[in-house]
Amino acid sequence: GAAGGLGYGLMVFTDARVKKGIDMILDIINYEKLIKDCDIIITGEGRLDFQSFHGKVIDGIIRRSQGKRVILVVGSRDEETRKGHEVYSTMDNGRVFPHDHKEAVDNLKAAVKEIAF
Repeated sequence: GAAGGLGYGLMVFTDARVKKGIDMILDIINYEKLIKDCDIIITGEGRLDFQSFHGKVIDGIIRRSQGKRVILVVGSRDEETRKGHEVYSTMDNGRVFPHDHKEAVDNLKAAVKEIAF
């Protein structure tokens, strides 16, 4: 699309380089230094699916977490994608899509309980 064309044009006519957005953000916040003394890293997104591990936030966090335990808290998930990762969903265990703020908070609290116990 237009963004790809613009990026390619910048690469051809300038010294521009292609870089994943999440890597830029993690560099800016000095991620490796931030997590140096952490035992567990918790991150998440709205829906965990195959795209989550191809340049999105979760992908960057996992790749750069130096082998530390990474817990993913997500709204919904694709069961196949979950394999090999510690995933907790706010839509698991009979919880349904929240239609108001209170339901969303209750769902998140329930997922956090599962993580803690």
